[in-house]
Amino acid sequence: MHVSLLLFHCQACGVWERAATEDALVRLQREGLCQGCRAARTLERRPALLPLFVGFWRKSGFPASSAWLAAVLPPTAPAAAPDRPAAEPAPVPSH
Repeated sequence: MHVSLLLFHCQACGVWERAATEDALVRLQREGLCQGCRAARTLERRPALLPLFVGFWRKSGFPASSAWLAAVLPPTAPAAAPDRPAAEPAPVPSH
């Protein structure tokens, strides 16, 4: 039995994605992005499509790459300034 692995390596996020057919592998190579990165590109331009994407992925499986999350999650709050001292812990009452 001969098993052929059709793997695509996404240059944008580094994930390896398995292609179902040789035609699918050629398409991935032509596009140059994995499913997660392609979704991120689309969702950055059209965030209203998120429910459609999630509904589809619930049935078929979510992308191996989580790159699409960056397109839909709000940016994280900046870290505290390094020149600002950390708050002192509250004193522990003694009994």
